[in-house]
Amino acid sequence: MGAITAVISLLKKPEKSFDMLNKEKITVLYFSLALIIFSSIYGAIYGYLLDKIFQTSLAFAWKFPVTEILTILFATIPLYMLTWIFGSRDTVINAFSRNLVTFLVATLVMLAILPLNILYSLTDHSPVVLHIISIWLGGAASIRYLYLYFKHEKRKDWETVILIIVTLCILIFTLVQFVDLLFHPTPKVRAGILAEASYGFVEKASVVR
Repeated sequence: MGAITAVISLLKKPEKSFDMLNKEKITVLYFSLALIIFSSIYGAIYGYLLDKIFQTSLAFAWKFPVTEILTILFATIPLYMLTWIFGSRDTVINAFSRNLVTFLVATLVMLAILPLNILYSLTDHSPVVLHIISIWLGGAASIRYLYLYFKHEKRKDWETVILIIVTLCILIFTLVQFVDLLFHPTPKVRAGILAEASYGFVEKASVVR
């Protein structure tokens, strides 16, 4: 099963994909490859829309996937340990796979909205607006797949809710640090209420400031 097939399987039959992620390491590799490819495509196009400069496009093409992969890696061990504290006999691969699915789903949502952002940018609007909206929508979709993943593992409802909250908090906190380190967001790229709120959140949550 290739990277594209893996993504199609996740969207059509998520439970089957969850089983394969937990049992077959090659599936984890395919999903990781899909995330890197899709994230690079998004980063390259969004980077060009932002500045109309190819250097920015190339920089974002590697910064987007690197940011996501580093976030997944750094958040895996804390989440693995926390699932044990909550009584689950989890594995590192399980924790990594859940993080991987979370970011892959969010990236797919961002890619789906990208054509609209291209059209929006042609009317001399900032691409940051729809970029921020796509991030929030991607996060919402990720919550759904996290819920499906935890329920597939036969967890109780209260445990699922707690683990989703803990997972999102750790992933968001870790992501903010790498966004701040690699992208150095400034007030100059802000646009709209959501963008203002998102920038403020990064500013307050980042430990490198």
